[in-house]
Amino acid sequence: MIRSTLRRLLGRAPKPNDAPPPPPVSRPAAAAPPAPPEPEDEPQLELDGPGLRAWVDAGKAPLLLDVRELGELESGYAAGSFLMPMNEVPERLAELPRDRPIVVMCAAGVRSFGVAHYLREQGLQDAWSLAGGVSAWTHEGGQHVVPPRKDNLRLLSRVRVSAEECQARGLGDAPLGGVVQAITGAPGDWRYAVRVAPPQGGSVSLEGLTEAALEPIGARPRGASR
Repeated sequence: MIRSTLRRLLGRAPKPNDAPPPPPVSRPAAAAPPAPPEPEDEPQLELDGPGLRAWVDAGKAPLLLDVRELGELESGYAAGSFLMPMNEVPERLAELPRDRPIVVMCAAGVRSFGVAHYLREQGLQDAWSLAGGVSAWTHEGGQHVVPPRKDNLRLLSRVRVSAEECQARGLGDAPLGGVVQAITGAPGDWRYAVRVAPPQGGSVSLEGLTEAALEPIGARPRGASR
């Protein structure tokens, strides 16, 4: 009886090969890949018409930089604008002020956005693009000027302001080159606004000049020997 009891007990005992499998070894979950960096936000470059009106009414006095071409300007432009075609901006960068906002204008706001972005890259951090183009400003009451059509000097003509005129305006003793920005008056009494770049840097708009004080760039200065 004892043997049979032992046999029953031994028969129930687990054999070495019948041991239950060890529990699975838990491994730490693989680390998730790092999230891609967030793209840098585009700088805020656009200003709308009401925003520009608010600036002007508050006395902020931004420079209105019109970067359209002559054919577009002949149909009109905002009074007091600095007329500088887009492709001339890089070579004339020194003429732009760094102590006041610059609002860039074009026909619809596409070219002006690119120019404003470029100006920011060049360190003019207060440069803005007018969304909607020049019409967005005239819609807010900005004065619209249509230049007279004439065959002599035109808008964007490159001219030389006489030494006498520069002396009278405190700009030194030498003639200065500039660009026609506005034409007013009537036949026989045209008056010009010319933006010049004085030797000390920056730019100055000379108003009310007569044709007698101007020469197209490329002509010999008056009094020069032949």
